[in-house]
Formats: sequence, C-alpha cells, structure tokens
Amino acid sequence: MRHSRRSLSCPVGDNRTEENRPGPRRRPRRRSLRRSRTRTTRTIFEERSISMAEPSSTLNTSHLLARLADIKARKGPPPWVERLVWTDEIQGILICQAPGHPNDRHYHLHDEWWMVLEGEIEWAIEGEQERVRAKAGDFVLVPRNRFHHIHVTGDKPSIRLAIGVRGEPHRHKRP
Repeated sequence: MRHSRRSLSCPVGDNRTEENRPGPRRRPRRRSLRRSRTRTTRTIFEERSISMAEPSSTLNTSHLLARLADIKARKGPPPWVERLVWTDEIQGILICQAPGHPNDRHYHLHDEWWMVLEGEIEWAIEGEQERVRAKAGDFVLVPRNRFHHIHVTGDKPSIRLAIGVRGEPHRHKRP
C-alpha cells in the first residue's frame, strides 16, 4: 500500500500518533573549519553573527539601491563584510580587508568571481604558475574545485564584491 506524502497513517508496526511523530529533519550544524584563532574573512562572518543561511541582505525587494560610501561609513574600518545580495540562487558579499589581514586557503564546489572596488589584491590560484594581481575595476574568476588564497597588497585596505552560489562554504580539505 502506497502512502502519499501528506498521509498521517503510519506503516505497519509504527504506533506513533500525529502528536508524537518526529518533525521534519533538520540539518546538523556545521562545525567550524578553523584550525587557528587567526581572524580570517570567514571568522568575521562568525563574529558578527552573519549566518551563511540567514536570508537578509542589504539589497532586497524593499531596498533596490545601496551606495558603497554609505556602507563604508556604517561599517567603519576594516575588517568587515556586508551581505549585499542574497537570493535563492546567488550571494553577493562585500569584503573589506586591510593589508596583512589573513584570508584562509580554500575552494568551492562552484565557480566564484570578484570585482575589486578599491585597493589591490593578489590571488594564489591552484594550477596557475603566477599569482593573479588585480586592482580597482578588475574582475577575477576562480573556477570550481580550485584552491585559492587571497592577499591584500599595497598599503591601503581593499574592498571586493564576491559573487557565488548561495551558502557555498569555504572548503579546506578535499574528500
């Protein structure tokens, strides 16, 4: 006998009632992948209680415009992050980093790309002989499954807009 998904009937031998039937399964919480206490861009998310599953963002159906100058004034000195766009499919995150501020070496299961808005940044990308150097106005793409490590160069903070698949975490070890 087939049961529809909405059926409240129980299979043979299951004497649970609607009241004591378990609810929908929840995903287990992800463990932190940090190994050190060094503040990275990822730890800034954690410190500022910016959950990767949280649906709020600066731009949404009620707020169609955001200005970089306003965000910088509100956030203050680096390091900081601002979830700019968070839709069903994509995320756009502003990241402000000072020179010398660490970023963790990681990869993603999907492509990730950035636009550098201020400052100068260097990407060490797995499989590339030379580092990719970018400055304000440049775009950088890192293909899926390639480790990358981002370094701010120069003497000023950098701001970049990171675009990727929504909720895609930093992965530090290959399966």
